[in-house]
Amino acid sequence: MKAIKLVEFAKTIRDENGKIKEIIPGKFDYAEVPVPEINDDQVLLKILYVGVCASDQQIYHGLHKSVTEDKLPRIMGHELSAE
Repeated sequence: MKAIKLVEFAKTIRDENGKIKEIIPGKFDYAEVPVPEINDDQVLLKILYVGVCASDQQIYHGLHKSVTEDKLPRIMGHELSAE
């Protein structure tokens, strides 16, 4: 299956006064990933659509406390529609 993975956080460059000078975009990779294996008490959903919420934006900018660089690459999105 195909997925878009965040492979590098965006970076914010600030001047000596803390004002933003530049934002370097994060990097994504569109790649083939294995279909997850499931147990007998689980279901596998086919994702049709996924939305972006505030926590995804925090992750993209490297500001979410539970997602650090060692957890990249990461498939983004948890607001979804599936069948």
